[in-house]
Amino acid sequence: MISNQYLARFWLALERLGSGLRSRSITLGELVIPYLEGGSGPDLVLIHGFGADRYNFARVAKFLGQHFHVIIPDLPGFGDASKLPTTSYDMRSQADHVAAFMNSVGIKSAHIGGNSMGGSIAAHLAMRHPDRVRSLWLLNALGCPSAHNSAMHAEYQKTGKLPLIIRSVGDFERLMSLVVSRKMFMPNSVRNAFIQRAIRDANLHEVIAQELSDPQNTLTDASARIRIPTLIVWGEEDRILSPSCIPEQQAIFLDHRVVVMKGTGHLPMLENPKTVAHDYLEFITSKFSTQ
Repeated sequence: MISNQYLARFWLALERLGSGLRSRSITLGELVIPYLEGGSGPDLVLIHGFGADRYNFARVAKFLGQHFHVIIPDLPGFGDASKLPTTSYDMRSQADHVAAFMNSVGIKSAHIGGNSMGGSIAAHLAMRHPDRVRSLWLLNALGCPSAHNSAMHAEYQKTGKLPLIIRSVGDFERLMSLVVSRKMFMPNSVRNAFIQRAIRDANLHEVIAQELSDPQNTLTDASARIRIPTLIVWGEEDRILSPSCIPEQQAIFLDHRVVVMKGTGHLPMLENPKTVAHDYLEFITSKFSTQ
């Protein structure tokens, strides 16, 4: 009998190839970082969110490869990247990991995009290494206090259990009901492989979640005034993080444009990749077409 792991790898390979992406891996000290790469043009580095992996951006990459050289790494602690207890996983450390990854693959500066936690990492990268970031693309980004005025955080306050930590099939189903605005197709093999990996990683992810609760991971301090061109995207129906934080983001990212997507939840690049890519290309063209 063919295993779920084999079928999951086969399905993800089809999705990767369908988006024109190649599978790569590098070593940074003790860390092994797998990544997807494809397309041609200016470098665009995309950063996934908490509990996710590089494949979260594979669908939208299909519509971007004719315009960008797209690079999508797994962050340390997630996906198939190294998960070492001695590694730091706070936003500043992850931003430094991304900078080191860029060095290793020969990228001096790039357009940077990120979803959820990945959006916060992208913003910290812009603050810590501004010369490395040409623009920011923030999709339902973590980082501002009012983003926590959400259904997920209300549940966490009530139960003491963070829905992002998966320890059972039921936990996964509950999380999916919060993440997307409508049910998305996922092959059973991929679903089962994801659940098994998430359960294995649950203890480490709980530690990482505690690191993320540190106030240093917010973007509202006086130093967080970023002038890099920034596209702020929100799914209007996000139940993980609240779009009510948009005014806070507008105060931080001084050269910004905001797009709010109706009928969309926490993962716009998975729920509506073609529209998300179109909006991004329009933004980049408006900011960089004369440069």
